[in-house]
Amino acid sequence: MKKIIIEPKNPLDVKPEDVQELAEEIRSFYPNYKVVIEGKGYSGYAVTWWEVVNIWVIAPISGLLIEQIVKLSIKWARQRFTKEGKEKRPKSITIYGPKGDILKSIVLKNVTDEPDVTTPSKEEKRYRLKPPFENEPFFRTLWRGLFKPRRPKN
Repeated sequence: MKKIIIEPKNPLDVKPEDVQELAEEIRSFYPNYKVVIEGKGYSGYAVTWWEVVNIWVIAPISGLLIEQIVKLSIKWARQRFTKEGKEKRPKSITIYGPKGDILKSIVLKNVTDEPDVTTPSKEEKRYRLKPPFENEPFFRTLWRGLFKPRRPKN
């Protein structure tokens, strides 16, 4: 299935409904892709001033698709700077491929500066993330939590 997942990293900063407009724009350009917003909730401490959003493209990738997502992401981030309380915080958007490798990294420091769009080098691509898992059944998660493999006693 062709799928694009938009994941706000800290839903306390960027709520799932805040990226709804970006999802709608991507859907209008690519109606045969299923575009979903997945915010799992937040754990840990917020240690960055940046507003961070990850976009996962779980499908065959073309350069045209990535460039269009970059343009739409920049447009969304610029609009985000106009919202009250969000005008001073820089924005970071990372686009990942189906294997978890970084395809593009976008940084906007303010509404007037040109965005910094980078493609990582081969050395930087060796670190990969797993895409957010899709609706794992509750009982499977429960089963794993209850019955963890035990190490044999020596």
